[in-house]
Formats: sequence, C-alpha cells, structure tokens
Amino acid sequence: MGMVPNLVTGIWVGAEDRAAHFATITYGQGAAMALPMWGMYMKSCYEDETLNVSKADFERPSNLSIAVDCANYDDDNSDGDTPKEEVPDGLEL
Repeated sequence: MGMVPNLVTGIWVGAEDRAAHFATITYGQGAAMALPMWGMYMKSCYEDETLNVSKADFERPSNLSIAVDCANYDDDNSDGDTPKEEVPDGLEL
C-alpha cells in the first residue's frame, strides 16, 4: 500500500494457485515485485497534472494523542515508548 494525502493505492502480485512459488523469496517478495510497479504507477500519476495527485505532506491531526517524532527517542530505547526527555539521567531503558 502506498498513500499520499489524496490517493491510496495497493499493488498485489501473486498467483491464485497456492502451488505457484518462486525459487527464492528474493523475487517473490513485495519490495522486488510490487514496489517497482507502484513506483512506476506513481510516477505516471505525478506526470499527469489533470489527476491533481498531491505532493504535499500529510496534515498533522490536531487531536493526535501519541508521540510520532522518532527523533525524540533514544536509539537504544528497548521499550520504544519512553521519550528521551522522560528518561532519568543514568537510567538505561
């Protein structure tokens, strides 16, 4: 799935027959198969100005109740929930 503020697009690759398999996951996983297709699709969407596909950032919701700025968290923050400013000096998470 890929999204911009005014467009959501999903690309699915696969086979209906469960017996169909790739020899390795290298070629069958999404980054190798679906991502290049999505990139070509989005490039063509952006090139067609009549579609008016947004290139803007998402608006931050005014009622957001969770922290979303990863820069505020330590790299070694094992619980992933405690912002840097809330970690007491000398305490390791």
